[in-house]
Amino acid sequence: MANKWFTATALAVGMVAVPAAASAETQIRVFGGLNMTEDLDTTYYGYDAQFEVDEGYVIGAGFGITNGNWLFEGEISHRDADISEVQFLTYYAYDFEGSVSATAGLINAWYNFDTGSAWGFYAGGGIGIADAEFESGGYSYSETELAWQLGAGASYRTESGFAYGFGYRYFNIDEVGDTNTSVTSHDFIFEVSRRF
Repeated sequence: MANKWFTATALAVGMVAVPAAASAETQIRVFGGLNMTEDLDTTYYGYDAQFEVDEGYVIGAGFGITNGNWLFEGEISHRDADISEVQFLTYYAYDFEGSVSATAGLINAWYNFDTGSAWGFYAGGGIGIADAEFESGGYSYSETELAWQLGAGASYRTESGFAYGFGYRYFNIDEVGDTNTSVTSHDFIFEVSRRF
């Protein structure tokens, strides 16, 4: 996992490091909050199955540059949630102990709407790669796939350069390996950023 985290970090941060060096204004952002992953539809031991996923958490950080109202950013993030139940053929449900997680490196573009005040609103999205991992009873399966997200939020920027806000992210990994399973999550985050 450490190597995968490093790879995602290098991809996200490295792609903006060179242009950032020539920019007069950069931004660092950290965030965390509630991760709500949709139930997983897949096959389990040859049967169609649905895994019920509990609420989990998301944490991450971003480093970017501004260009007018735009912010271009490299982001790393990690999402984790427990799987509590598996249901077969919509009839039979069993308790299940497992987890699903995703470590992602994305390149984002956010558009900041100018309100003429300290309050700001933004919307945008990003694309990159994510390592999705399923774990249960000592068994784990992971696959690195294309990932993307859409999001929006609001923040209050202080005179010191810090901003505090809330945001929403729709995060998706279209298909994980040969499982034909997409991983989709809805994230509600609190974020702190600092511009230089």
